Amino acid sequence: MFNIDALLITPPSRLEVYQGLSNDYAAIEPPVWSSLIANYLIKRGYTSQILDAESDNLSHEQTAEKIASINPKLAIFMIYGQQPSASTQCMPGGKKTCNKLNILSNNTIKTLVVGTHASALPKKTLEEEPYNFVCQGEGPITIVKLIEHIIKNKTRLEDIPGLWYWDKNKNIKSNKRAPMFENLDQNLKG
Repeated sequence: MFNIDALLITPPSRLEVYQGLSNDYAAIEPPVWSSLIANYLIKRGYTSQILDAESDNLSHEQTAEKIASINPKLAIFMIYGQQPSASTQCMPGGKKTCNKLNILSNNTIKTLVVGTHASALPKKTLEEEPYNFVCQGEGPITIVKLIEHIIKNKTRLEDIPGLWYWDKNKNIKSNKRAPMFENLDQNLKG
């Protein structure tokens, strides 16, 4: 049984990125993008929740267990940072957590990765990372369309803008990019 439509996850990355400096000198960024997208989803009638493993000081295993217990329709790994290379530096934390989640859930929870690294290198990200889907672009339209796809048991992933995925023949597929965030309301009508 699914509890919520979307779980937006900030995986634990601080220890790997900052190592010995992580406890005393590394700040924990607020989950700005997760908050924006969660609010966007709620305003459109979807249920969402944020899991900030950094601020909760969770390990990869604890984060994966928490995701599995929530059992969302879509687990969205939000891998961002406030400096340009932060997303790339945080990718290993997301990968470790998603690998553990895939084992715990027997690959039953659909996963999407969103962030500047994944958006800049979607094909490479899909090839190297354990996620079901990669989002190219800002995310809101892609996320809404993917949740709708999951809820309605649709089969055509080709209709979801900004989505990268594996097709049934194990080929990488990509869709046209989603419009910019500023145009969201007019692009989601109809």
